[in-house]
Amino acid sequence: MIAPAAARMVEDELKNAFKGTGSKHVKVDFKGTVDTPEVPSPLTEPDDMVIVSSPCH
Repeated sequence: MIAPAAARMVEDELKNAFKGTGSKHVKVDFKGTVDTPEVPSPLTEPDDMVIVSSPCH
């Protein structure tokens, strides 16, 4: 996945790269946009640590 800002930069650069290709032999058409992922929820870790006493040898 890429960050939303990076996705917009790539999309803008592609549009600029193909802006001047007006030809009867080459046609570039952009449809849609780059999907940006949702922000994930923060990671949490349960507090399930317990002290384990080892038996004496």
